[in-house]
Amino acid sequence: MTSFIYRIVTAFFMIVIGVGLYYLPIIYSSLCIASLLLIVLATEWPKIAKNRPAFWLLIPIYPVLPSIILIVLNQDPIYRPLLGLSLLVVAVHDSGSYFVGKLCGRHPIAPYISPGKTWEGFFGGLIMNMIAIMSLILYCHLPITLYLFIGGTISFSTIAFLGDLFESWLKRKAGIKDSGSLLPGHGGFLDRFDSLLFVATFLYLLKDYFVYYCVR
Repeated sequence: MTSFIYRIVTAFFMIVIGVGLYYLPIIYSSLCIASLLLIVLATEWPKIAKNRPAFWLLIPIYPVLPSIILIVLNQDPIYRPLLGLSLLVVAVHDSGSYFVGKLCGRHPIAPYISPGKTWEGFFGGLIMNMIAIMSLILYCHLPITLYLFIGGTISFSTIAFLGDLFESWLKRKAGIKDSGSLLPGHGGFLDRFDSLLFVATFLYLLKDYFVYYCVR
């Protein structure tokens, strides 16, 4: 089975698990988030920091702080929809950028950090996110202006991309290809959730603004 098929299968199950976590009782989904953080710290971060001991000093800022933000968003019923929005944005952008990049990617964005990431893939993820967020807006009858829709979608996709690129930079500096092997077709749990950590932090910083438009 090729890595491409592995990616499709595991991405599908990750989306199913993500939806399941959202509908679980808050305490259980928060424990799952904390467990994922512990897996990363116990099995993946030692590989990342093996050749870069200074990376141990990064842990409180990344990935611990963003993971705490995920738990905080999950704990408050008012802000919990933002966690669902984060999962949607990341799943759509990651899948869209990966598949479009694989099919027609020709122009690398950051070849020295991650040669596989292309402009075609980025815009593929952006277009998929526009479709997904527009569908959400229409389904929920949200009073979103065109400018907010375009600006928000571009911001989401850019931040998701930066989260992915940052984790690629960590692996490049550590001299490793994958941070873990527990997820077939992926580079590890951190590789799967790197964009989510960035997007959730962005949403948390502007949580009251987004809640005003999305939850009222």
